[in-house]
Amino acid sequence: MRKIKDPKSVLRGLASVLLGVIAYCVVVAPVFKEGNYWEITKESFSTIGLGFSAAIILVGVLWLVIIHFVNKRQ
Repeated sequence: MRKIKDPKSVLRGLASVLLGVIAYCVVVAPVFKEGNYWEITKESFSTIGLGFSAAIILVGVLWLVIIHFVNKRQ
């Protein structure tokens, strides 16, 4: 439970998830789809990557704000 309240651990976890989304868009998606590598990478990043990245950043900011206020109150 302690790592949930540690901002450094939260940032590390969110960065790992963000890196995983980018790796999916750059490595995994082009392997399983037919077509030009760059077009598939651009398409998967614009559809999947940007949405998931925005969601990860939003959740991260909210999580860090909540951690800040919880730690400040204690």
